[in-house]
Amino acid sequence: MNGLMVVSTLLLGGYLFVDTYKLNKARRSIPHVIHVNGIRGKSSVVWMLDAVCRGAGYKTFSKVTGTNPEYRDVNGQRIPIRRLRGARIHEQNQMILRAAKQNAEVVILECMAVNPIYQRKSSEFIDADLTIITNVKLDHTEALGLNRQEIAVSLSESIVKAKKRTKTKDKKLLLGESSQRDVFKKKCDLLKVELSESFDDPKEIDFNDSPYLRREHPENLRTVLSAAAHLGISLETAMQNIQYRERDALSTQKIAMGNGYLYAGYTINDFDSTLHYYEAVMEDLKLQAKEDLKLAVHFNDRVDRPYRKKLFLKWLTIKNVESIYLSGASKHANRSSLRKFGYEGDIIFINGLGEINFDQGVVIGIGNIKGLSEELLEADHA
Repeated sequence: MNGLMVVSTLLLGGYLFVDTYKLNKARRSIPHVIHVNGIRGKSSVVWMLDAVCRGAGYKTFSKVTGTNPEYRDVNGQRIPIRRLRGARIHEQNQMILRAAKQNAEVVILECMAVNPIYQRKSSEFIDADLTIITNVKLDHTEALGLNRQEIAVSLSESIVKAKKRTKTKDKKLLLGESSQRDVFKKKCDLLKVELSESFDDPKEIDFNDSPYLRREHPENLRTVLSAAAHLGISLETAMQNIQYRERDALSTQKIAMGNGYLYAGYTINDFDSTLHYYEAVMEDLKLQAKEDLKLAVHFNDRVDRPYRKKLFLKWLTIKNVESIYLSGASKHANRSSLRKFGYEGDIIFINGLGEINFDQGVVIGIGNIKGLSEELLEADHA
C-alpha cells in the first residue's frame, strides 16, 4: 500500500511539473497578456480591446466569461466554452495554451473568479503584463465585502508579482476609475507593479462625435484607449476600430413587445450600474417624447444575492413605478418587503413575458439574467 502511495505521489508530482512547464513555456511565447477584472464592464472592455488590437494588426485571442462563456480565436471565430463541471479557474490556463498554439500576440482574458483567493491563483497562472480593474461597485458583497474599500481589497488580489520563469517584465495595473486608488497603490508598491489610470480629458476625447462611441460607457472607453496606448496603438486607430467590437448575446437591448417595449437590463447585475441604466432609459424615452407611456419594472431575483436584493427593493419603492412584475427565487418574500418598505402600486407574479401587459407601455427588466430572463432573451435571439 505504501509503495502504491509513493508511486501515485510521484506520478501526480510529475504531471503537475509537466503541466506547469507547458503553461510557462506557452506564456513566454505570448508578447502581451491582458487580464480584465472589476465589477462592471469587464466583457465590454474585453470586446472593445479585441476589436482595437485586431484593427491594429495584432494576432488577438480573447475570452469572456459569465452566463455565456466563449473565446474568439486569432481567426476571429467565436467559440462557446462547454463546461461539464461548472467554472474552474484552470480554464484560463487552457486559454493560454490554446492562444500560444495559434501564435497569438495579444491575449485578453476576463477574470472568471469572484473569490479573492481564486482571483490571486488565476492571476498567478496567467501572469498578465497588464491587469485592468474597470471599477469598484457594490456587487458580490457576500464574497467581496460590504463596502467599496473592502471590495477594492478583494479585487487587488488579482495584482500579482512577475513570475521569473515566464520572464514577464514591467507589469502594470490600469484603473478604469480612481475611487479606491489608495488601496490599489498600496498593493502595487508592495509588488513593484506600475500603477496608471485611464485618460480623463473630455476636451481631448469627445465620444459624442461618433454614433458608435456614444453607445459605450465613457469609463470603459477611456480604459480601452489607455490599454491601447500601453500596446503602442495610436488613439486614432483605437477609436476607429472600437465600432467593430463584438457583443455578448445577452447584452442590454430594447425589444419591441406588442404595442410596447422591454428594456432588457438583466445582465447589468450591480446596483449602481442599474441606476445608471434606468436613468438612461428614462432619457431615451424623453428624447422620443414617450414619457407618458405606462412604466413598469420586471425584477428577476436570484436567491444568493440578499444584500443586493434589499437595495433593489428599497430603490423600487422610492421610484414608485405603476407596476412591478416579480419572478425568480423569492417572489413572495420580495412582495412582502416591497409592502413593508411602503410600495403601494401593483405587484404581479409572472412565469413568462407573455404574462406582462405591454399594451402602450414600457417595462424595464432588471435584477439578474439567470433562469427566466436568460431563457426568454435567448428565445428572442433565435
